[in-house]
Amino acid sequence: MLPIGIDMSDNDLLDILHDAVLKRDADGRLTYVNQGAVELYRRRPEELLGQVVHDVLGTTFPVSREEVQRQLETTGQWCGELVHHRPDGTPIVVSSRQVARREGGRVVSVVEINDDITERRIAENDLRVAEKQLWLILNGTEDYAINILAPDGRVMNWSASAERLTGYSEAEAIGRPYASLFAPVAAEDGGFDEVLAAAWCGPMQLAGEVRRKDGGCFSALGTVTPVHDADGGVSNFVTIIHDESERENAEAKFRGLLDSAPDAMIGVDPDGRMVFANLQAEALFGYSRAELIGQRMEMLLPLHIRKRHAHHRESFAAHPRTRPMGAGLELSARHREGTEFPVEVSLSTLVTKEGRIVSAAIRDITGRRRAHREIEALNTDLREANNELESRVDERTAALTAQAAVLKATNDELETFSYSVSHDLRAPLRAIDGFAKVLERTAVDALDEEGRRYLGKIRAGAKQMGQLIDGLLAFSNLQRQALVRTSVDLAALARTIWEELAPERDGREVDLTVADLPLAEADPRLLRHVFGNLLGNAIKYSRMRSPARVEVGATREHGVPVYFVRDNGVGFDMRYADKLFQVFQRMHRAEDFEGTGIGLALVARIVHRHGGKIWADAEPGRGATFFFTLGPDVPG
Repeated sequence: MLPIGIDMSDNDLLDILHDAVLKRDADGRLTYVNQGAVELYRRRPEELLGQVVHDVLGTTFPVSREEVQRQLETTGQWCGELVHHRPDGTPIVVSSRQVARREGGRVVSVVEINDDITERRIAENDLRVAEKQLWLILNGTEDYAINILAPDGRVMNWSASAERLTGYSEAEAIGRPYASLFAPVAAEDGGFDEVLAAAWCGPMQLAGEVRRKDGGCFSALGTVTPVHDADGGVSNFVTIIHDESERENAEAKFRGLLDSAPDAMIGVDPDGRMVFANLQAEALFGYSRAELIGQRMEMLLPLHIRKRHAHHRESFAAHPRTRPMGAGLELSARHREGTEFPVEVSLSTLVTKEGRIVSAAIRDITGRRRAHREIEALNTDLREANNELESRVDERTAALTAQAAVLKATNDELETFSYSVSHDLRAPLRAIDGFAKVLERTAVDALDEEGRRYLGKIRAGAKQMGQLIDGLLAFSNLQRQALVRTSVDLAALARTIWEELAPERDGREVDLTVADLPLAEADPRLLRHVFGNLLGNAIKYSRMRSPARVEVGATREHGVPVYFVRDNGVGFDMRYADKLFQVFQRMHRAEDFEGTGIGLALVARIVHRHGGKIWADAEPGRGATFFFTLGPDVPG
């Protein structure tokens, strides 16, 4: 019996079981699944653990769920069949064995072992359908008596058509030897027992006069076919008998059957002469039917194997056996014009009043041989291509490794550069600005107007340089910051940034409109830079408008949210839009609009790190709109 508690030391043992093993707590939530369960339900362990088992697997019970729970509480176990479902909705039928651990009359945990019997149930259902269809065939065919026999030849099933043909009722026929119901009129026709004995080796055909119950006779033509079980043994025989009293009509039907066959069909008598041939045989060998009938069949073989084949034919005639198509009998045949081609042949025997006829089904396999050669050539090409691909992958891997080393060195240099900018450049810059302040404070009266103007330019340049250093450091440090995604309310963030930018619009009439924006999975620290730069630019470049209008909104493209910031400011010429997001590139003169040329480059890098893209649309004098996304996986 399976132990109720499952220790971690048991996991490896449970994982090698083919069956799915699940453990759930008192609330029905899964606390353990083995590898068999993962493979059966095609779900990762993290998709199952902690879930209510019957909810996540969509369980269908043979009885109510309450009845199953009651039985677990009272007896501690339950067995039965359940229907579970995979993530794609595919149903799985399992044989479920469940054992409960109880404390104080309550179930505290349940171990469930499920064996996948889906294919078995499908096979059983198919078998029931097939049996029903067979029964309909047996009783719905008027021209043919179709019956099922036991291995010893006794009747197991007697169709209505067999009753009409022989006069024996079902009650009279069931359990009787088939040979007693289809007795030959003439002794030379041979008995059914002889045909049945030969049918153990394969399908047999029979033909002859058979006596009815009322003493009348009819000409019977039929087959006896063995039915094999899973072990290859004969479990039953199926007989199909047709009344061939009208010989010409029967022969016409027989010729029709031959001509409808997909393969060339040739019948050979014990002397090796052809007694029938179908239309496909005429097309395959180039002879007319009249030219074939009565001739030895060796005329259809290459010259060098004719004598040897005659010996094989005589040996087969002495010990006939069915040889199905594809059983390894591949020969060469010869066309009327002398060309040779490969064929596959299947052989069976037909018992007639004139003796045994060997029936040969012949299939031209030239195309198959050609296809086989082409497949071999393709496989060779595929192996060579695979080897080439592996070689290229190795080369590419080596190249990427080298590039990674170069990138690391570059990052190290960038780190050094950032330190240099932060410390080495700021020191002289502070000195320049500091001395300029001293001059401005102590010696301004000694300077003429031009000197004071130069001093102002020195201080403005130092301030501009400081801003450039700050922007450059921010741009450089951005790539090294870890991206931490969380759910961000962009509308609230935009309003917060707008309030922080209040000093920049002091004394101006600037209207802000913020639409309802979908939540974004993004890094809120980095998005502050995005909205800070975009809203700051909107305020700056709309200073010539009164009132200035700024809008924050969102649209959708292919199901992905597209956010935008729009203003009615001075805009810019789209011919230069490719420079927008490059470092130190500006669309306007510094005398008109202050700035460092780093802000939009910083915004673009943040957007790209989120897996998104950024672009703009503008027109001189009519404002600008900046669009951006935050990656295709952003919920909306």
